[in-house]
Amino acid sequence: MGQLLNTICQECLNEKNHVLGIGQSSLEISMNLLKGDLSWIEKQVSKSTFEKIKLLEKNNQKDKPPGLRGVSCDFYAKLFECKSCNTVEVHNDIVIRLDNDETFQVKWNCGECNGLLCIAEKPINEYACSECRSTLLKVIGEGVWD
Repeated sequence: MGQLLNTICQECLNEKNHVLGIGQSSLEISMNLLKGDLSWIEKQVSKSTFEKIKLLEKNNQKDKPPGLRGVSCDFYAKLFECKSCNTVEVHNDIVIRLDNDETFQVKWNCGECNGLLCIAEKPINEYACSECRSTLLKVIGEGVWD
């Protein structure tokens, strides 16, 4: 379930559809993570980030019997902002928790300037167009999905 936001730049007419939230696959992914299957995470992050997560998970499993691995993950598609470019991108907000209370938050970088992104704090129409950098973004559609 989540939110749909459709925007258009009134300068260059670039349209974007932003699909936010979480789908029904989350239960299956969570169960696989509990069993130690990290394949979903591997598809979401860079190779170096995935290696860090695997190492954390491996260290968490020392002296534990096989079975449930003690890994859980929160993930929601959210708007992330680049403070330098004043643009937004949709990424999964991924927080991985190990049963030893250790957490790992996946970090995202701007596709344009490579700066660190953070969760968007402003309404989407207050950001610049990712194509022409105009600040004339307009929301042309909103909704929910299930």
